[in-house]
Amino acid sequence: MPGRLHQSNNPASEPVSGAAPVGVELPPYEPPKFPLNPTAQRSFAQLSNDAQLNALRKRLEESRKMLANDAGIINDCLTSREARTKKRRNEAGDTQSDQEVDQQLVAFRDKVEKMTKRMDESVRKMIDNQHGIQAAFTGLKDVADRARDNTATQIGTQLRSQTQNQRRRARDDAAAEDVSEDDQDEEYQDFTPTDPSGGTQNVDPPIKRFQQETEDSKTRYQSHSLSARYCREPDYVNFKRVVHDARYPNDEKALPDPSMWFEEEGGAPAPGVTTRSHRHNGEDSDDDDDDIAVQRAKVSTKCPITLTEFQDPVTSRKCNHSFEKGAIFELMSQSVQKGRVKCPVGGCREELTKADLLRDEVLMRKIKRLQRARALEEEEGGDGNEMRHAEVIGSDDDDNDDDENENAVDIDEVLKEEPAATANQRPQSTQTQGSTRSSGVTDLSGSGNMS
Repeated sequence: MPGRLHQSNNPASEPVSGAAPVGVELPPYEPPKFPLNPTAQRSFAQLSNDAQLNALRKRLEESRKMLANDAGIINDCLTSREARTKKRRNEAGDTQSDQEVDQQLVAFRDKVEKMTKRMDESVRKMIDNQHGIQAAFTGLKDVADRARDNTATQIGTQLRSQTQNQRRRARDDAAAEDVSEDDQDEEYQDFTPTDPSGGTQNVDPPIKRFQQETEDSKTRYQSHSLSARYCREPDYVNFKRVVHDARYPNDEKALPDPSMWFEEEGGAPAPGVTTRSHRHNGEDSDDDDDDIAVQRAKVSTKCPITLTEFQDPVTSRKCNHSFEKGAIFELMSQSVQKGRVKCPVGGCREELTKADLLRDEVLMRKIKRLQRARALEEEEGGDGNEMRHAEVIGSDDDDNDDDENENAVDIDEVLKEEPAATANQRPQSTQTQGSTRSSGVTDLSGSGNMS
């Protein structure tokens, strides 16, 4: 049976000895002369609900979240490795750095930075693809609407044409004996009854219209600056925040304003935004420390509604206030304004809806670090301040590497570029060199998928 099917379906595809294979050539495309009928209109409208396009859009969204999570993991590992190296050097009282250790750390940092940059570019490409899919949806809907409107217009035009023709014939029959033959030919010169296009208007081919719509949308999108394309995209903002939180878990350095993210790539600031240079000289260090202190004071791990620690926080894109998801959604459901509620934070006048609230991945990372710090403090029984500081910088190592948490993440498996000796298993040696080469660290951001 399969053999017979294969033979019957592909007879023309088998090459003939001594002759070139003959392919079936499609006739040249001819644009439609009439509007789409109702059946064709329904089929065209169903294209905008194509399951594959919807699945692709969802897959792109999930991929962007996974990239942000993976970027956070590898940068967590880099931060932890830098902290461990500094800690061991201070405890050993070394006044001179170990050249081999420094070289390994520099190489590791370079590898992480390159991979993070590639992830950044991938997130942006996915956002571009997302806009392309949206342009396709919009183009299909526009063409379907125009096809329906053209059909309605065409029907009206044909009815008017038929009515005019009937009146004209009646008028001509009544005045036939008073009108010469030449006058009759002149009157009917602009109308041919046998012409199928007579009395109809030109039809814009659907495929031409769709191509024009998508091309115009692409041109408008690409005319925007990099800042305009990405700095307001929630997934890209989340990616930048997660990476920054992994590199500066204790808020040692504030995340630059989004208008400055693409300065090095030539992205001009948005209209009305004045860019300011960073201060790097020593005389401004005291002010910078004050700014950092203020930034840290703004980070709260408690919901202003329940006054308990966050479990599933969401943050408003309007006012940047965070709430427990269940609590704020319950307020919205009980609101008399149909899903709209005033921000519960005192002094804030913003009105919020569910569409204004986004899952706050960075806040979740900070909460997990604090929870881990408290757990370590209880296990170790050490100084609380010291343990909290160690947790914030992402390091919970003791002098002995054998005491590392069993849920460690092997950065070599993430990067897949380390030598095979360290990629397959963690070294068990307690020697200094083995400890330095070990890249497993505790995943303080949580190994679960945040999407």
